[in-house]
Amino acid sequence: MARNATPDPSERVRTYLLLGRDAEALAACSRALTDNPTDTGLLTLSSIAAYRLGQHDDAIRFAMMAISSGPDSDFAHRTLATALLSVGRVQEATSAAYTAAALAPHNWINHLRYSQCLMAMPDSRDAAWQAATRAVELAPHESLAHYQVACVVYPVGLSSLAQFDLAERAIREALRLEPSNATYQHELARLKLARTGVDGVGGASEVLAGFTGAVIADPIGVGNAALENIRRVVRRLVLVQGLWVMGAACLAMLAVGNPPSTRGRWGHLAVVAGLIAYFVVTWRRNLVGTSQQNVVRQVIRRDRRLSVGAVLLAAALLVMAAGAFLPGDGPLMAATGGFLLASVAGILNRGNSRESVPG
Repeated sequence: MARNATPDPSERVRTYLLLGRDAEALAACSRALTDNPTDTGLLTLSSIAAYRLGQHDDAIRFAMMAISSGPDSDFAHRTLATALLSVGRVQEATSAAYTAAALAPHNWINHLRYSQCLMAMPDSRDAAWQAATRAVELAPHESLAHYQVACVVYPVGLSSLAQFDLAERAIREALRLEPSNATYQHELARLKLARTGVDGVGGASEVLAGFTGAVIADPIGVGNAALENIRRVVRRLVLVQGLWVMGAACLAMLAVGNPPSTRGRWGHLAVVAGLIAYFVVTWRRNLVGTSQQNVVRQVIRRDRRLSVGAVLLAAALLVMAAGAFLPGDGPLMAATGGFLLASVAGILNRGNSRESVPG
């Protein structure tokens, strides 16, 4: 009767890693290494498990042991690069990643890791770009390769429209390949925000959709940064809307005349009604779906300055609308009150909407 084959311990470790059971993976490696202490694969997997557990010194030690037992293993060199990069040993990490790419030049992950290491090196952006594009050439179906291209061309402070276009195309391709990825949704929204800003409610549609999508897809991880970015965008919108109300107040003052006439009162009311209709329609158009609306409402409720600003804007519009029916100089006084309320709302929420929080 044939005996059952002994299970490969590395397969069990890989299963643990896939399931996120990193401590069990490290323990399984330790047991297996007792019988075979120079197994390159097990040592490399030990490094990965230790890295995930935040044991960076052990991760480096295991990776170096793996390279000692298997110097031709690109997997071991790539794993060492990851561990070294995590502790800021950038030059050593870049050297390890370069070796991995040289040992297995047709493995796209090696070029990806090399690109990531080069990004941390001064004056190495061109080389990082070449490594990232090589990864895309080798694996055009891998979303992470496209995302790395975007990371290379989307450093802090993009200087040209060509860079924006290239970064946006790369992130959109990554998102096409992996539509539910919260990081890609968040970074595309950040890119759009950096490129166009938010100068009105209509310009916020894709930005808010990306950030709220990231919150829904990953509420614990990148979702925290996305919530902060939603707060910044909505604050900017309140500021912009405050300016709109201030302008409408000035227009209403001109329309009503002095002394106020019946026609002027109707003109005053028309200005306010038109502004309210514009705000309602554009907000409904930009916040498509109950989930997006709920996320934005949650952000407004949690930010006192933002919620006060929103209430002041609503009060400004109501005061101005009611003013059309007040006797004497009531419309002028109401327009002035609306102007002041909108001013306070804008001051409370002033800030730069282009400064977003990375995921």
